[in-house]
Amino acid sequence: MRFRNSNIIICAFATIGGLVAVAPRATAQGCVVGRSCSGGPIGSSEYLMPHEFEWSLNYRGFKANKHYNGDIRQYQREINQNFVINRQNQWNATGTWGLNKQTSVYLDIPYVNNSWSIPMPIGPPAGMRWTQNSTGLGDISVGVNYWILKADTHPNGNLQVSFGVQLPTGSKDTKSNFPDKTGGNVSLKYNDVSIQPGTGTWAYPFSMEGFKVIRSWTAFSTFNYLITPGDTNNVPSLGTQLGFPVSAVAPSTGVNSVPDEFLFRIGVAHQIGKFKSLTGTLAWRDEGVPVHDLIGHNHGFRRAGYSHSIEPGLTYSRGDSQLTIDIPYTIRRDREPTNPDGTYVSGDATFADSQLIINFTQRYSR
Repeated sequence: MRFRNSNIIICAFATIGGLVAVAPRATAQGCVVGRSCSGGPIGSSEYLMPHEFEWSLNYRGFKANKHYNGDIRQYQREINQNFVINRQNQWNATGTWGLNKQTSVYLDIPYVNNSWSIPMPIGPPAGMRWTQNSTGLGDISVGVNYWILKADTHPNGNLQVSFGVQLPTGSKDTKSNFPDKTGGNVSLKYNDVSIQPGTGTWAYPFSMEGFKVIRSWTAFSTFNYLITPGDTNNVPSLGTQLGFPVSAVAPSTGVNSVPDEFLFRIGVAHQIGKFKSLTGTLAWRDEGVPVHDLIGHNHGFRRAGYSHSIEPGLTYSRGDSQLTIDIPYTIRRDREPTNPDGTYVSGDATFADSQLIINFTQRYSR
């Protein structure tokens, strides 16, 4: 899913898409977070003039190793040393072209380098830790952005809507040498769904973002949603490959689901002291994977849930260039029961304590 980026930086939701993240999605566990990333404030400097071009390079990284079932932390996984370590590194290269003062088009290209590890056997006692690795191109997104109010007459507040298409360009079925649940029978197995570069299906990113200048402050908000009409991608879920039985009340979880993803941010931005080139931001961030998709069925294995974060950030501007650093700190985590086949099934998943989001943006005028 894509998060529009511009002078004040919003990174693309790419498989979202993924943001990033992000999409990290129980037998073997993984992590809940969208494949997408978004950071920085929003303001009138987002306006692109006709034929102006802007590109950005965004990085999002985190390590998720604390298990939650619902909102209850699973301390026994840490005591027994059989917790998952899920490392996510995602880069998004995004280009945006201004058609006129109201409309622009974008192209977002993600690249991921992820890993997922767990001891096998899980125990206790835990066996040797085994690691899966996945690197490659993610799902590319293209789309259009439109400002609702006239840009010429609304320098102090506006609302932008974006809609696009996410292509299944990333691999949904990368593999690593990995044992079964006994710690033996090592063979190439499909990697956990949370670290796959792609989803294996077409999807449709939608977003809204707005800003309002209030004296020396700028309030901003962003809402992103990845619509995935596809049901499953027919790749066997990791638990099935490890030899864990498929739940009798959720038989479809033998393959991976292709779930929707969401992100919501709201915050404020203010110049730091007398430094006109520095802007500080503070935002509230919600992101995750819903239990039920907006369109289509909910079959297959997914790790539904969400996290709430406090997100401080800093933006440095110089001419037509900007650099933004955001560090969301997680304050609440909830791994929700899923409902793939008509019966709710609980499970756990790992969540990150914090994330690092870095974005560089450069604008070129004609």
